[in-house]
Amino acid sequence: MEKNYHKNIREAFITFLNHSTMKYFEFPFAHVDYKMILEDLLILSSANHVALNIYDGEKHALVTEEISSDEGQLKTLMEILGHPVKGKCWKLNEGDIIALKSKKLEKFPGLYELSDGEIPKTIASIIKAYFKIGDIYSIGLCHNDKLLGNILFFMGESNTLVDHEIIELFVHQLGIILLRKKAEEDLREKEIELNSVNEEMLSMNEELESSLHQLVAAEEELRDNYHQLKLKEEELKESEERWKFAIEGSGVGVWDWNLQTMEIHYSNKALEMFGYDEFEAIRIEETRDRVHPDDTKQVKKALAAHLEGETPIYETIYRVKCHNKEYKWILDKGKIVSYTEDGKPLRMVGTYIDFSERKQFEDEITKQKQIMESLFEYAPDAIARLDIQLQVIDINRKFTEIFGYNREECIGKHIDALIVYEEVKVEAEEINDKATQSMVVMAETYRKNKDGHLVPTIIRGGPTIVNGEIIGYHASYTDITERRKAEDRIKYLSYHDKLTGLYNRAYFEEQLEALDSYRYMPISIIIGDVNGLKLTNDVFGHLEGDNLLINVAEILIKGCRHTDIISRWGGDEFAIILPNTNEKEVIGICNRIKLECVQAKTEAIQISIALGYATKTSHTQKIREIIKEAEEKMYRHKLLENRSTRSQIINSLQTSLFEKSHETKEHAERMNNLGIKLGKRLGLNDNELDELSLLTLLHDIGKIAIPDSILTKPGSLTDEEWEIMKKHPEIGYRIAESSQELFHIADYILNHHERWDGNGYPQGLMGEEIPKLARILTIIDAYDVMTNSRTYKDPITHQEAINEMEKCSGKQFDPQITSVFIELLNEE
Repeated sequence: MEKNYHKNIREAFITFLNHSTMKYFEFPFAHVDYKMILEDLLILSSANHVALNIYDGEKHALVTEEISSDEGQLKTLMEILGHPVKGKCWKLNEGDIIALKSKKLEKFPGLYELSDGEIPKTIASIIKAYFKIGDIYSIGLCHNDKLLGNILFFMGESNTLVDHEIIELFVHQLGIILLRKKAEEDLREKEIELNSVNEEMLSMNEELESSLHQLVAAEEELRDNYHQLKLKEEELKESEERWKFAIEGSGVGVWDWNLQTMEIHYSNKALEMFGYDEFEAIRIEETRDRVHPDDTKQVKKALAAHLEGETPIYETIYRVKCHNKEYKWILDKGKIVSYTEDGKPLRMVGTYIDFSERKQFEDEITKQKQIMESLFEYAPDAIARLDIQLQVIDINRKFTEIFGYNREECIGKHIDALIVYEEVKVEAEEINDKATQSMVVMAETYRKNKDGHLVPTIIRGGPTIVNGEIIGYHASYTDITERRKAEDRIKYLSYHDKLTGLYNRAYFEEQLEALDSYRYMPISIIIGDVNGLKLTNDVFGHLEGDNLLINVAEILIKGCRHTDIISRWGGDEFAIILPNTNEKEVIGICNRIKLECVQAKTEAIQISIALGYATKTSHTQKIREIIKEAEEKMYRHKLLENRSTRSQIINSLQTSLFEKSHETKEHAERMNNLGIKLGKRLGLNDNELDELSLLTLLHDIGKIAIPDSILTKPGSLTDEEWEIMKKHPEIGYRIAESSQELFHIADYILNHHERWDGNGYPQGLMGEEIPKLARILTIIDAYDVMTNSRTYKDPITHQEAINEMEKCSGKQFDPQITSVFIELLNEE
């Protein structure tokens, strides 16, 4: 159960992590809400405070970006430190950087050790005491081997950071978020720069086209004004130089393709981009050979579309083999700038833009998207994505598993129409209102599955926001069926005795306080104590003792009313609260319980309970005094009934022994007659004769605890069965020890299977170490067993028995007593 509880808690943390990560990826472009992240870290870690530092590579230092404290706490901290916290630089050495790049949590005992002495010990101690800080944990914010910053967890004095794996996974995801932010910022700068260059290129292209048109016009006017043509050519050359200069300065490579000669001229920047040193003309066949084989088809398709006039410009992204044989992603753009007299493309000009970093970033974004899709699809909770009207856009596998609907059945349907039932419609509307007001929703309730069964769930959700605009909503549903079952079981166990199923003392005390009022008077209390529990445990074992308590519980239930509160008060004590019950009624209930005890059928001992009762009839009486009075009456009854009860238990045991074994009343009587005769012949006094008489009746009382399968087995016992049988003297000894009437014969019972030569059991006593009455019993018991039939043997004759006893004299039997016994038998 504890394992399943700790398993339910860990799943909740993973769900929280998934939910938070999805939330961070919904941050606006190049923006991260550090305050929100620190609030999530506080929940996940149970820390008192969390701080986030950003790594400044130029300064080799961490700069405090955000800390989860209110303004009053920050002000106090600033006064203690003597400087603001946010924006503070904390120098790092190489060891610090290595530790942070390990991406593992590192524990520090205090601020002095964390700051490597930068915060003095006295100041650190003041801060620790004032803010009640315990251990401090640090973990690096990294992506691959790139350090982005770190997170600090300031734990309380009495708590610690438990699930390191969850925290480390969360921080790893956070590192990706921060990397995304940085990459998005860089990408925005690149896009701005690229847009500027493209605008300038377009302007230059327009200027170039204008110049070309002017050149054509100038050529037509060449016959009339050659001098004007030269001027135009100079203007065109100057314009081209400016265009090329602008392109080279922007970091963009330029190519110029003659479609008639199939030669391509590259700018220095283009050659540099591919790892070449000199400007050179390269044939189109060589250029095509450098395109990655997987991209050749798409390049040809884009180029053909432009050459055939289907697209205004040629544009495609592909990989090109550089001089070092490695491939680089480029964005290739171009346009036909001149045609032959018959209208065929003559010249085409274009640009290369290094697209490797952006492609890598796009691949990373695609990967993260796939990760998020996987987290959505395989999340341990049911998740539904909703549009602005709360209609289902998508569901994951767990939603189908919990509620029974597939995607086709859900998409386009209002979420409430699927899983909300009549009794919770108002609650569902309140949840929807919170979500539409941009509030985070969390509620523990029930939802209906496809078959109409109610599922206990925890609902979490809220708006889905992109670029500051709500585009829909999301909802997750945690199935807490098993948790509810566990809670119900825990609640039951907290108020019930595990063995008997009755209420326990905690519930008794709670109900006693609740029922102690005028409304329930007269209120009566019964205190009961089970007789013979220790004897049962000693003789039959604690399992049989448990069965005795269970039987007593059943008797109490039968004897009481359904309105009475029956509880197990202690080990062998029970307490009953009887609301609106006067003294006469409680006496009747006690009598019913005693009658049930008498009528109960048990295999071990007769069930017996000592009972005491008391009744509160006035509000001036203290209920604790009523309990004390009932308890005192119970102890008085137990004392008065003690001798009778023990006798009943012993008689019950003896009767049970006769019923389950070969021992019979006739055997006991024969043993008693022989014993008295032999005892008198040996000169025993009256007390010894009484003890011998009692011993002949109860010497095998310990067999009551031996299994029937061994006692009544017709054949020989196995070694294992014989070892069990040999325990009955010790069991009989414990029974006799527990009774004032029998304790004086306990040693005789223990030793009645000892042998004169020391080879007996259980103690291996020898000769006169064996009590005399035990030696007498051994002889008369052996004789009676030999001369009377048993299920496992036929009897032998009187003379055969005497011969056997003479043979065993001095070995199994006391030789002197044996001799006297044989004389006695011969006289008869």
